[in-house]
Amino acid sequence: MAAAGGAARRGLLKRKPNFTLQEIEILMSEVLRYEPLLFGAAASTVNAYEKQKIWWRITNKINAAGRNQRDIGEVKNRWRGLRRRANDKITRHRQERQGPAPRPGAARHHGAAAGTGTAAAELGPDPRPYGDRAAAKRRRCSEGKGRHRAV
Repeated sequence: MAAAGGAARRGLLKRKPNFTLQEIEILMSEVLRYEPLLFGAAASTVNAYEKQKIWWRITNKINAAGRNQRDIGEVKNRWRGLRRRANDKITRHRQERQGPAPRPGAARHHGAAAGTGTAAAELGPDPRPYGDRAAAKRRRCSEGKGRHRAV
């Protein structure tokens, strides 16, 4: 293990090149072609050996089209990365459409008292956005409990 780390530092081992666009297109089209068997409703009826054979087929098609020889692990990892980034984009888009999340303490100031000019409405936003956690932590520390206890 240590020998491999030293070899990488000396420059003997090189990182493989990134997937080309052609390899990514093949990967996406083939995984989508076999998606019902790999991830869909029929996935529970397909055993692990059959799924492995499907990944071998996908890997062989990628290797036939590209200059670099990839193994199943690299192909699966690339697929997971593509899927994760797509899901992150979808999540980010949904959050942008919804706007910022409401603050936890903001709901306290909207009620019957908000329009009457009472003290609750005049205070404005909660000066302690995280509640009283800091005070509870100080109390635990002074009592000698928790990881921040006095020595």
